[in-house]
Parts: sequence; structure tokens; C-alpha cells
Amino acid sequence: MNNFYLCLTKTLLMLSLETSIEVSASIQEVWSALTQPEIVAQYFWGTQLDTTWYVGDPIYFRGEWEGTPYEDKGIVTAFEPLKSLRFTYWSSWSKKPDLPENYANVEYLVEAIGNKTKVTVKQDGMENEEMVTHSEKNWQFVLEQMKKLLEEAE
Repeated sequence: MNNFYLCLTKTLLMLSLETSIEVSASIQEVWSALTQPEIVAQYFWGTQLDTTWYVGDPIYFRGEWEGTPYEDKGIVTAFEPLKSLRFTYWSSWSKKPDLPENYANVEYLVEAIGNKTKVTVKQDGMENEEMVTHSEKNWQFVLEQMKKLLEEAE
């Protein structure tokens, strides 16, 4: 399920995305996959997640992509175990200065549906459809990799 939303941020029109997947795993297993660094690294391009998950604390995504090191970062803005988490997000690949107006918001939502768990990712702060398409493809890939990891473990 993919929905695009428009939001007005300051005077610049920004685009958002929402994408979901259902995983044949418990909500606890999915939550662990979203929040535990050692599991995140297995499906998220080897990214090293570093955060306490306390609201107001920093969050870092570090790794190497095609031989180039990166450090993306943000601040945890919400954390409700087994329900949702949200953080601001700045990508070192964006080529934009590390300023508050260049941060997006990313939200993960989890919901038990029978013996499956629905995972939804929302992201805002994109300036054009090309950025939306690029981010959506990346999130869909990440969610598919997480699903594969969790379902093969069953």
C-alpha cells in the first residue's frame, strides 16, 4: 500500500511517502528487527544503528556504500514500544548542509494483524517526485529484506 501526501513546510511544498508490508512474524520479532542494531545490520545494507531510543537522544546510521563511508543522523522524537517510533533524519548523501530545515521525519508503525505484523514506514521532507520514488524504492527494499530475514528464521 503506497500513498503520497503533500504537506506545507514553511513556504516550500514538500512531498511525503508511506509504504507498508505484512510480515509473517510476531509484533515482538518485528519490533526487535526495527530497533536492535545487530538485527538492523543484517537487512539494512549493513548499516550500524546507534541510539538509546530515548526521546531527544541522537540516532546514527553509519556504514559504507560502494566504498564510501557515510553517517546519517537525527534525533529520536517518539518511541512507543511495540507500536511506533519516529526520528528526524539527515542523510550525508543529500549534499545539503546539516541544518534543521534539511532534516526529514521518519516514522515506523507496527500493527498485529492475526498471526502477521504490518509494518508501515512514513517519510516526509522530499522536494520532488524523483526523491519520493528513490526513497520509496529504498524503503520497499529494506522492508522486503527484513521480511525475508524474519520469515526465514521461522
